[in-house]
Amino acid sequence: MTTAGILRDAKALIDTPAKWTKGVYTDDKGRRCALGALQSVTASEAGRRRAGRELERALPAWGSVTHYNDHHSHADVMALFDRAIEATERAIA
Repeated sequence: MTTAGILRDAKALIDTPAKWTKGVYTDDKGRRCALGALQSVTASEAGRRRAGRELERALPAWGSVTHYNDHHSHADVMALFDRAIEATERAIA
């Protein structure tokens, strides 16, 4: 699976606030944070790392994806995924 594909699939897992969480990768209701969604869509450690790096590059300021997920809104996290997907697709075009 491509990095953009991993990012798209992960975003789809948390595409509504009801599917998204903060503070844990996956909660007892099956809601996921950004990195928890990445873990759920691929068994490939290399794929998760590539996708995670793309999310980090898309952060509006230095920091971690986990910190961003836990201190920003669902809309902000969705926009982060959009920026990472766009940058990944632009890099291969």
